[in-house]
Amino acid sequence: MATYGRKFRYRNKTVAESYFNKRFSHPKGRREHEATGAALARAVEGIGGIEKILDIACGTGRFSELFSQNGYRYFGADISLEMMGVLRNHSSRAIIPPLIQCDAEKLPFRDNAFDCVLCVRFMNEHIPAAVRENVLKEMRRVSRGSLVVQSHRIKPMDLFIFLKAFVRKLRGADVSKYNINNEILKAGWERKRWVRINRRLYVGVYQDASKVVDSL
Repeated sequence: MATYGRKFRYRNKTVAESYFNKRFSHPKGRREHEATGAALARAVEGIGGIEKILDIACGTGRFSELFSQNGYRYFGADISLEMMGVLRNHSSRAIIPPLIQCDAEKLPFRDNAFDCVLCVRFMNEHIPAAVRENVLKEMRRVSRGSLVVQSHRIKPMDLFIFLKAFVRKLRGADVSKYNINNEILKAGWERKRWVRINRRLYVGVYQDASKVVDSL
């Protein structure tokens, strides 16, 4: 399994404790958090027949309550015990969902163990492009056919985001987050639809082309 900086950043108690407040306590962050939750809920509801959801990487479990309250069997997986510890130690809920420490490149679950794999921010922000291929293979293996991923979407007429990615590439910056959709398709998933979060972020709903999901 690969070693990279982001793999260790969130395995730090101080970073984990401050993660949610730093990113989502201000007005803009709260709006994005709420909009992302609503988009994820619409995406999963639109698939139909979903009971068991695996969230990779779940972090502090910011969407665990959303899915648990809506009747899904939610499982969280993350490499950071410190991040998952924030949910365990500070949650006001009577029941904490199952949380599993693991590396996304080698998931400790049997084939087709979950109806749907959920992935928020992880593919965009935290793993190098070279690692994503293995992660996507593992997601396909443990999913019965459905994948829901938050990603950037470059539409043909969205010149601002296209130019932003182009300029960043000219400067030598990593622009792989703008190509995630293509990587997912290359890994054998078929895109079914987009669900909008805001102008630049979307939730992509994908089906494993080798597995049958009649309700999509």
